[in-house]
Amino acid sequence: MGWELYDDSFSSQWNQLVEENPHGRFIHLTGFKKVVQKCYGLEPIYLAYFEKNKILSLFPGFFHRSFLLGKKIISQPFSEYGGLLFRPDLSAEKKLIIIAEFLKMMEKILGIKRYGALEMRHPLDLLEMEASETETLGFELRKLFRRSWLEIEAPENLWLRLDPKERNIIRKAQAYELKFEPIEDLESLRKKFYPLYLRTMKRLGSPAHPFLYFSGLWQQLKSNLQVFIIIYKARPVAALIVWAVGRTVHITDMVSDERFFYVKPNDLAIWAFLNWAYNHDFKIFDFGPVRYRGQEIFKKKWLLTVDDYYYVYLTPGKLKVKNIFSRNSMVTQVAPFLWKFLLPLPVTSIIGRYFRREIAL
Repeated sequence: MGWELYDDSFSSQWNQLVEENPHGRFIHLTGFKKVVQKCYGLEPIYLAYFEKNKILSLFPGFFHRSFLLGKKIISQPFSEYGGLLFRPDLSAEKKLIIIAEFLKMMEKILGIKRYGALEMRHPLDLLEMEASETETLGFELRKLFRRSWLEIEAPENLWLRLDPKERNIIRKAQAYELKFEPIEDLESLRKKFYPLYLRTMKRLGSPAHPFLYFSGLWQQLKSNLQVFIIIYKARPVAALIVWAVGRTVHITDMVSDERFFYVKPNDLAIWAFLNWAYNHDFKIFDFGPVRYRGQEIFKKKWLLTVDDYYYVYLTPGKLKVKNIFSRNSMVTQVAPFLWKFLLPLPVTSIIGRYFRREIAL
């Protein structure tokens, strides 16, 4: 009984727990571990808590060394989520016992490796506890911005609740005869999705993942992955990356060609996606963090619930962890200018890989 290092022999039981927990996301699945190892070369630290040969809790993470940000264990890098997951039927008392053992073990690992902190990105299971209780255990909660989610309902009901202006935008997009289609193979991912992704990242001033990252996700996690493309006059103009884990669907990437914003491809994409999600019996739509005013406006018009978004830290040595999202950080000041105005589009994915590796976003 207790915490054990991950072994492929219990990957099936691990992934089953992720699928059964409503807070499970694709980054908790074992396939994500292989993608990050191959694309970014990070050393994993995946742990499972066993009792009577049954996994009661799990923790996925990676050792991350950064010139800008120091040495941390991150759960999970390149992601909006991470942290501990528990069996859904576990009692509060048992969770506290598991967390106490986890803290002792993690403090020991951080000390041995001489790493300054553990960083868990919006660990949903842990954040179900009262903030005072979480902080009493020794964690530091850092509120960064907001996140958005929706209980999926029948499209006809949602349609009636949408603002009339939004309904007119959807009708306008439909009048342009946009097509909402799934991508079926890796070559289509390369030719239809990835150019839109690079264009969007450059427009937003954000470092791009290399195609190796997306091809890895496709190969390792295909059963949980859907990529939808919006076609206008035989041309891809927008796309969504959608993750399905349990009864939750989660959009991590929404990309588009700004030259075709006038046909409203993003609005059509979300409306068609919500219809698809309802027809496939999903219950929760997770639209992820809300960092900017433009994101907030777009996400709120779909009547999503917006609540606080946190990183949770453990810092045994009382290290002052840098806030990567502060207005004075290199990530928010230098990188956007570099990507938007100085780098040619063809090289953004090459340089982006190294910058992404440095900041683990």
